[in-house]
Amino acid sequence: MAGTVICDYINSANVSGGFLGIGQTWQDVTGSRSIGGTYTNSTGRPIMVSIVVRITLSLTTASFRIDVGGVTANACLGYGNTGTIYTNQNMTVIVPDGSTYILQRTSGTQAMINWYELR
Repeated sequence: MAGTVICDYINSANVSGGFLGIGQTWQDVTGSRSIGGTYTNSTGRPIMVSIVVRITLSLTTASFRIDVGGVTANACLGYGNTGTIYTNQNMTVIVPDGSTYILQRTSGTQAMINWYELR
């Protein structure tokens, strides 16, 4: 009986905002996002943000962090090795509805960013 009640609740208008991933698609938002920019999730539901940091020169390091609502939710350090053209680091966070999020570079300079959002 309890399982039926839960399923009825999930299928009802009580969760019209939906769950993460239901009715959402991955969007490439690289062109409209930048390091240091503050963005607000105003979609009415949680979104997932996935950022790929590519260190573009050998013997170069760069570190980044993603703050969600003023709290560091993810961080990475990438480095190129001798003979390596690049190295990729992926950072993924869930951003609740109404929360702000920002990608910050905490060190280094040589990096390319690809930014995706499940929204």
